[in-house]
Amino acid sequence: MSQVRHDFHKLNRLPPYVFSEVDRLKMAARRAGEDIVDLGMGNPDLPTPPHVIEKICEAARDPRNHGYSSSRGLPNLRAAICEWYARRHGVELDPEREAITVMGAKEGLSHFVLMTIGPGDGVLCPDPAYPIHQYSVIIAGGDLRHVPLTPDTDFVANLEVAMSRTWPRPKLLILSFPHNPTTTVVDRAFFERIVAFAREHDLMVIHDFAYAEVCFDGYKPPSILEVPGAKEIAIEFTSLSKSHSMAGWRVGFACGNRDMVYALGRIKSYLDYGMPQAIQIGAIVALRGPQDVVAHNTEEYRLRRDALETPEFLVVVCAFGLLFVSPWLLWEFTNNVKINLTPVGALAVLYSAIGSLLLAYAGWSYVVTRLGAARAGATMHLMPAIGVGLAALFLGETPRWYHFAGIALILTGVGLSTFKASRASSSR
Repeated sequence: MSQVRHDFHKLNRLPPYVFSEVDRLKMAARRAGEDIVDLGMGNPDLPTPPHVIEKICEAARDPRNHGYSSSRGLPNLRAAICEWYARRHGVELDPEREAITVMGAKEGLSHFVLMTIGPGDGVLCPDPAYPIHQYSVIIAGGDLRHVPLTPDTDFVANLEVAMSRTWPRPKLLILSFPHNPTTTVVDRAFFERIVAFAREHDLMVIHDFAYAEVCFDGYKPPSILEVPGAKEIAIEFTSLSKSHSMAGWRVGFACGNRDMVYALGRIKSYLDYGMPQAIQIGAIVALRGPQDVVAHNTEEYRLRRDALETPEFLVVVCAFGLLFVSPWLLWEFTNNVKINLTPVGALAVLYSAIGSLLLAYAGWSYVVTRLGAARAGATMHLMPAIGVGLAALFLGETPRWYHFAGIALILTGVGLSTFKASRASSSR
């Protein structure tokens, strides 16, 4: 009886997928009863808009949507993504030849590389990079060249160096901005340099535009297709995963150069029949319907980002401030002001400093997992106020101004936290 050989060549070139390993460790920890905070893959946890779900359900009940669909995507869906480009980026696209649907940007990008890259073909890719950007090249049998992406160097200059040191000349450049995992952002002038570089060296360019709508502080990510001449050399991948919280529905698009779009459509015609038709219909509604969900989701992510900055300023500064101020308060009130401090009051002063630190770490850990990062950040305003307020309440034996100040501090902390937490909740 013959035995199957398991020395799969392509598999041997791939390390364990990082997110699969994180999921494995996460599940093992949960089975062991550990309470964990998941810092693995950025899986959107906001709900898909109700009107989109309703449309998908309605379409799913229609027998006309139960058969095979087209791997290129419904004509109306391709038209809808072209409308989005015109509306959002001022880019005019032909929905018949310059747009195609994919089952998420990851699927489309990897299949495009599989179709266009073969053994010995060189590919330039930033380092660090999202895993599929690099390993799609490995799967296709290409020759990967890492180009450093660091805050203290010029990435385009690094590309020039990599090009001069690579032979045969690379065939493809893979980019993604806003960048995952470094969060590096670029402006249109950057893409103008990229397009000029690609045209000079006869390079195809893939731009993974997964975070097209996740931007803060007035920044608007540019599309590479905004640059004149970009459609001669570039294909850009987008999706509804982040913008419309549709990660699980696997809705994505590839737009740009006609030959590159055609190549992707050709391989997909052999591999799949596209997204389920009901989901495509829901995606049309998502793109053409109300877009306030995009603003709401972006605001939620901004609040979470700001919440992560809150401990650095509010908790650490206030907690350590209280740690050093509390002994001074004890000395000031017992010696200079000559106020009798009860034993309970002395403990309150001391514990307000230590407690502020304990609450900062233990409380933050708890509320993040229970309330979500945005509302957790709001509750941090409560901790220093409670510490100082309690200390003031227990100073002395007769009512003085600092007792009322302590009550005011507590009420202010609670009120401010409640207000900010309700605002964070309403943005969800």
